Amino acid sequence: QWANSSTSLSNLSTWTVEAWHYYTGTNAGVDPGAIAACIVTETYTGTPNAINYSLGNDNSVATTDLQAGFWTGVPWHTTGTGITLTTNTWNQIVGTYDGATIKLYINNSMVSSTSYSGTPTSSGLGIRLMRRWDNADYWGGRLAIVKIYDGALSQTGVTTSWNTNKARF
Repeated sequence: QWANSSTSLSNLSTWTVEAWHYYTGTNAGVDPGAIAACIVTETYTGTPNAINYSLGNDNSVATTDLQAGFWTGVPWHTTGTGITLTTNTWNQIVGTYDGATIKLYINNSMVSSTSYSGTPTSSGLGIRLMRRWDNADYWGGRLAIVKIYDGALSQTGVTTSWNTNKARF
């Protein structure tokens, strides 16, 4: 299942997106060779050229690879080489951007990061869960918790959330 909200958050120059996600490995879409599904992202229709935050796939790597990042026009600014999630298990997935570095954490461990200084901007068009920003590409699985923060959590903040919620999953 996927969800869409027409309400957006304002511009977040630094951010954290966290999701507790059960991955089934069943991403699907309009072009099976180029699926760019997301767990959490903003809706995008072409104008403005902006996606403030994303946990998903930017369409430049394999269809099951997970990245954190944002888009301000070509190219995407992401954590780079994606991470393949283990299927049929719950994961805490956290993406952060502190104005200088984009980071991706899986289950309380930082698994990927890249340096980039730029200013993400909100599309102003809504939030999408388990679906690509513009097309009908879907990320397989279930969501239990989704949080979007105005500011980048530190490793300590990621660990606090992990310790607070891990027993539920």
